[in-house]
Amino acid sequence: GWSDGNTNYSRSSQTYIFNVTDKCNPPSSGNWNITTSDDIVCQDRTIRLDGNLTVYGNLTFLRNVTLKMGLINNGTANITVYSAGNFTIRNQSNITSNNTNFGYPFAVKSGSKFLLNSSEVHYAGYQSLDDGGDCSLSGLCVATSNATVYNNTLSFNYFGIVVRAPINVTENRVFNNTEDGILIRSSSITNVSGNLIQNHTGPGVIYGSSGIFVGYKSLSPEIIDKPYIIISNNNISYNTHGIQTWGYGNITITYNRIYNSSDNGILLGLSGNNSVLNNDIRNTTSEFGTGIATSQNDTIYNNDIDSTYYGIRVRGSLDNISNNRINYTTFGIYTTSDNLTIKLNKIYNATKFGIDLNGTNDSTISDNDIISLSVATTRGIYLSGDRNVVDSNNVSTAWFGIELSSKLNSITNNRINNAVWGIYGTGPDNNTIKDNTIFKSTYGGITFSNPGSEYSENNEISNN
Repeated sequence: GWSDGNTNYSRSSQTYIFNVTDKCNPPSSGNWNITTSDDIVCQDRTIRLDGNLTVYGNLTFLRNVTLKMGLINNGTANITVYSAGNFTIRNQSNITSNNTNFGYPFAVKSGSKFLLNSSEVHYAGYQSLDDGGDCSLSGLCVATSNATVYNNTLSFNYFGIVVRAPINVTENRVFNNTEDGILIRSSSITNVSGNLIQNHTGPGVIYGSSGIFVGYKSLSPEIIDKPYIIISNNNISYNTHGIQTWGYGNITITYNRIYNSSDNGILLGLSGNNSVLNNDIRNTTSEFGTGIATSQNDTIYNNDIDSTYYGIRVRGSLDNISNNRINYTTFGIYTTSDNLTIKLNKIYNATKFGIDLNGTNDSTISDNDIISLSVATTRGIYLSGDRNVVDSNNVSTAWFGIELSSKLNSITNNRINNAVWGIYGTGPDNNTIKDNTIFKSTYGGITFSNPGSEYSENNEISNN
């Protein structure tokens, strides 16, 4: 660890003593090159650098160092930590631009060492990311696995940070960057947790900016199934999307608080096999804002979603959606996909549809509670697809408890209370309606406006 003295520090269990002032003298003009034989420690000073900083050896900003990159245009000075270089930035140090109208590239190359702790990086980067290009043009780009980014402030960069290696990015404050707060492009275990991420609403390349973006900035990305990325315990607010994936799958997103996203709390795009667990998502503010938009073969479990247009919007097949609590939406769960399991969810106060199976086939909808405060035009469960099983759901207070306009569905063991129409069919055929309990339906317990070959047995209808 570092000593409390001004000039003593330890590395590799040895103690070195330097005259810090003499060892930290960048040139008055031109580049500052830290050679392989250099071991330089700086503290308690402001450095104006009108050239590039290249790190091949050891450079440490021990405490309270401000480095101002002298820029006369975007990219006229840069920072590069090369393989075998070691750059440590600690204890209220600050990397910034002398001119806030311009940005500088900041590249941490593969094979180098990098520690950013309790410090700040501002105004790094000046353009969006080209998937095949130099990511340092977009901000602080970390491409080494031997790096830690902990307890920092990353703001007013183009991207807050670009992660291209399996590292930990934890407990940082990331806000007011031009595009995404944290961009992850790593194919191994990467942990992003405990960060405060706010105010990323720029245009972005894929559907707008995100607090955390995982994947490629391309409309036709490379698909990576197993990057093993964990996004947990982050507080994410006032972004276009809270968390967005694009081309990456097998991501765990858990215990995040995502508030006031304009479009999506969590958007899973062109990916699959993701686990979205135990998140708290509230107040998407656009006209069609969505709490969670799924991809394919995702597990969506035990999330709290409140005050969105769509609570969960299912866009891929084979998803398992269970044990979620969804409140104050227009659509509680909306899907156009097949082969789904939707069970044990609690959906309150959906103003149009509790669960809308819009052309969905071969899915199981079971043990859900769908409860509204007003009948209005609400449909508890709506089916326009075939061969679905709707079993053991509880629907209370709706215009239609269950409505179907399709065939070969099994509607069994459901309890419907205080619906204007209990079970209502508009031209279905060969559906099974069995062992349902229907109370207090104003116009009809079970009604088919254009019946086909329906099978109905052992339904209990009372107080209608």
